[in-house]
Amino acid sequence: MDPWLRRWKPSSLARVRLVALPPAGGGARLYQPLAALLPGGVGLIT
Repeated sequence: MDPWLRRWKPSSLARVRLVALPPAGGGARLYQPLAALLPGGVGLIT
């Protein structure tokens, strides 16, 4: 994994990987609450 990207829900079982890019001036932590809402088959990468 690229050091510039962060996985909020690391799972080798994730069938789908959602890549979300933060807005200018924002950080990856913006998407942390979203990661908690996603089903188990979806991995969030920011």
